Amino acid sequence: EETADGSLRSAAAGSWRPGEKPSVQVGVRRGVMRAVLLVLDCSRHAAEHDVEMKPSRLSVMCDAASDFAGRFFEQNPVSTLAVLVTRREKAEALTQLSCNVRQHQQALRALAASDDGCGGDASLQNALELARDTLSSVASFVSREVLLLSSSLTTCDPGDLLASLSSIAASRVRCSVISLLAEVYICRRIARETGGEYGVALSQPHLRELLLRLLPPRPVCQDKLAPTNSLVKVGFPSRVPPGGAPALTYSAGSSKPEVRADG
Repeated sequence: EETADGSLRSAAAGSWRPGEKPSVQVGVRRGVMRAVLLVLDCSRHAAEHDVEMKPSRLSVMCDAASDFAGRFFEQNPVSTLAVLVTRREKAEALTQLSCNVRQHQQALRALAASDDGCGGDASLQNALELARDTLSSVASFVSREVLLLSSSLTTCDPGDLLASLSSIAASRVRCSVISLLAEVYICRRIARETGGEYGVALSQPHLRELLLRLLPPRPVCQDKLAPTNSLVKVGFPSRVPPGGAPALTYSAGSSKPEVRADG
């Protein structure tokens, strides 16, 4: 990232200190009902050994994602979560949208223990397309979010990634990306154009810190990314008698109200 004086600054520089807690914002409108898709980069790079991510990036991602899922429903009891993976140039759903934290954690543990859990290259375009299709059935008043844990520096896409980015931004989906390697331009652009967060994890504790920052409900943007409904309409069907509008009356000797037609 280029600063005002023309020098370069890392995405991780100045973004984290050990033991630092996220600041609390007062008077900020937040989306309480959330549908979050947790996308894991399970390409061949996730199985590589890393000095800071031991024993492998896949194990670190699965452990951090399992911890995130357990804490997520403590602060978002009326929200839903799903786990997606991108590997072998494809994207697939590991779990469906639900509030069953045990199901998500079991799937993540099975992924970490699998011998063929990683392979091929990641596909950001397929991951975004699958996320958009999965969130298309979510109600418009629910905050739609994608959280991507990236473990590679490349992406293998079948088409125009920027077109998919424009489509998911038009669908009011907020995408946040956390990289386990280094800053990647397209990942930062995805986060910026969708109103999400972007960060680079320097270590395992730093990765957990970045995930903890995304636990509270995100502030609602006052633009096209905001949910279209501010209130949930709830009503009950009624039938008007031929004589006119119904009125509520009380009969003598009865404590229960009766409905009659005026006129």
